[in-house]
Amino acid sequence: MASVTQTIPAFIQGVSQQSDVEIAPGFMKEIQNAVPDITFGLQKRPGSKYLFTIPNASAVALKHGYWFTIIRDPLIPYIGVIIPATLNPDGSVATYGNIRIWRSSTGEECTINFIQHADGTDSREYLSAANRDFYKTVTIEKSNIVLNREAVVTESSVLTPAATIVQVSTYADLPTENIDGAIVYQIINSEDTSKDDYYVQYQNGAWQEVARPAIPNGFNNATAPHTLIQTAELEFDFSEANYTDRLVGDENTNPHPTFVNQKINDCFTYYNRVGFLSNSNVILSESLKPDYFTSGPQPVSFYVRSAQVQIASDPIDLNAVSIRSVKLTSVLPAPQGLILFSNNEQFILYSDQGVVTPQTAIIKSIGNYELDSVVPPVELGEEFYYINKTARFTRTMRMITRGMDNDPIVDEASQLTSEYIPSSINKFIANPQNKLLVLSDSEQPYIWFLKTFISGQQRAMNAWFKWKMPGNILLTAIAIDNLFTVLTTKDDKIVVVRSSLNKTPDQDLLINVPNPNDVLFRPLIGIGPYLDAWTSDYQSATYDAVNDRTIITPNADYPIIDDPEYKPLLILSESQKLRTADLYANTGKFAPTAGMIFDLTVEADGSFSTPGNVISEADYYVIGYRYEMVLDLPTTYFVISSGADNTASLIISRYKFSFQDSGSVTFKVNDPDDISEYEDIAAVTNTEYYYANALPVFRQVLFTVPIYRRNEYFRFRIYSNSPFPATLNKMSWEGQYAPRFYQRG
Repeated sequence: MASVTQTIPAFIQGVSQQSDVEIAPGFMKEIQNAVPDITFGLQKRPGSKYLFTIPNASAVALKHGYWFTIIRDPLIPYIGVIIPATLNPDGSVATYGNIRIWRSSTGEECTINFIQHADGTDSREYLSAANRDFYKTVTIEKSNIVLNREAVVTESSVLTPAATIVQVSTYADLPTENIDGAIVYQIINSEDTSKDDYYVQYQNGAWQEVARPAIPNGFNNATAPHTLIQTAELEFDFSEANYTDRLVGDENTNPHPTFVNQKINDCFTYYNRVGFLSNSNVILSESLKPDYFTSGPQPVSFYVRSAQVQIASDPIDLNAVSIRSVKLTSVLPAPQGLILFSNNEQFILYSDQGVVTPQTAIIKSIGNYELDSVVPPVELGEEFYYINKTARFTRTMRMITRGMDNDPIVDEASQLTSEYIPSSINKFIANPQNKLLVLSDSEQPYIWFLKTFISGQQRAMNAWFKWKMPGNILLTAIAIDNLFTVLTTKDDKIVVVRSSLNKTPDQDLLINVPNPNDVLFRPLIGIGPYLDAWTSDYQSATYDAVNDRTIITPNADYPIIDDPEYKPLLILSESQKLRTADLYANTGKFAPTAGMIFDLTVEADGSFSTPGNVISEADYYVIGYRYEMVLDLPTTYFVISSGADNTASLIISRYKFSFQDSGSVTFKVNDPDDISEYEDIAAVTNTEYYYANALPVFRQVLFTVPIYRRNEYFRFRIYSNSPFPATLNKMSWEGQYAPRFYQRG
């Protein structure tokens, strides 16, 4: 047998569910709680900082609400929830829905003023849907639009002013003297059609175009999408939007927009217009006027200004014509126009002249792919992603438009992980800054990610991976490279946490101080605690001398998770690192330093305890919960020009892993017939010399793991559950290779 060695330079390609023989170098069978990065390698994900707990979180209605964010200032996102209505057995509304909003930086709850409708009814009546899937929020201009997809927009019961109508043939036939201002004149123009009729009335010394008397003056604003407007730092108004009435024409020359007596499926803005999707129609309001001074919402009109002539700023109402049954559900902007998504076909709304107007707007079909009607598609730079659900799994599709004359390119971004994401996904967001897609399910503790990177014309990374959080995921939102997550924890609380998405996590343990474990004494910058729901705030710390233990009482709303999977820890922060070693009072022991770890036990009263007396370090406590980074390697094969050689005999002698900026890492192997039980090979720590009082994080380290087994007779896992980082750069292996006399191409 020949001695061979091969190297995998990076593990940044993410998860692949292909067979081990087909998996290309750089993929993993599973990546949990890690992040592939084109620059740094495969990193353990940063910890999540505890922000606050939602009051009254045990209410079932909150957990089944529609969660959303309001991000006008990226530094201070607001987190909100629409609590669905409850129904009587006969289907009527028992209680209307509600809205609650919190400021993420402080956890303060905002006041929501429910402004009465013009007809005197409560604006909460618009929140009549009993299912969170029927709600949606969209930021438009100075307000946030709240959409109830189950609400039918009804015709207004208010009529235009009644008046006597006198018909004349042309404008020249209008009276010139003794004019009665109470009379409305209908100008007929052509006798064989009513499309050119219009109405005028003498007002303020001139003939003014008006609407036909005694017809509905528009639609009922109370049944159309509402606005949520921030009026103060901690105050919002919820009210009907400022839709304008029908001021000219009649039901032929200025008809209702096609969403009247229908449901609205989505709302958006485009070219300074407000848009709605309803059935197979896309409806754009007239162009909004710039308004920099008033705090309220701008007037929005879906009716023309004149029945005599059509102008470029008039509303647009088009139908997406198809041989299929079409229901437009979502829309995204593109350089070429608007991409319209229906349940089974995609369209583009555009204009050959550039600016979309009633005269130039065109809709044409560009694809016939199925997509989920509840979870809207997202935009990631020049690419569009949407999901398609099967009975058990979720596919993620990618669309790239190629101008007006070419069909878009559509492929499956989840092709190598077709059974990785469940069909219960109900949240889908994108972060173009980090080229990141985020999917979650409110009934599971996992967040699935797709991270992409394009170099030139080549896609260098299309990596799938997942995080496991200490609770089910109600909401994910990204602002300034921070992932905000709303969780329902195991102790029945709803908490908000924040995780950094970049290289430097929250800088709490060590900030820009020399690291003696590095021979060049380069500083370690921003080593944060790799713990979930970590916090340095607590109520009190006391020493129980009888039982020789320190008891830490967390804040009343801090989540208490008594579960072996989420072991609580106490770790000391950076300020203590700079202190000289001193003695505990009456103990004769040296004081611990930054990075010192203490296991915590959850007591019956909800407090934490740890053996010994650590009261003197109380100013430097950081408490949180362990989580594991788990990396499952595929079976190793000797790679030749034609691919993995699965017919040869290969004995793996050892693996060599190159890590950087890492603490302890554990390697495990097991027999392939017993996947659930792993035998611990080695809990690897660096055995070279190190300085006292130094943080146990090494800039670069090479771990050698002896194997001495046939490649197909074991499974290999890497994991790390310490509160320190771990970054896998590359791996090489050595072994004995015998081709078994097979001829190879």
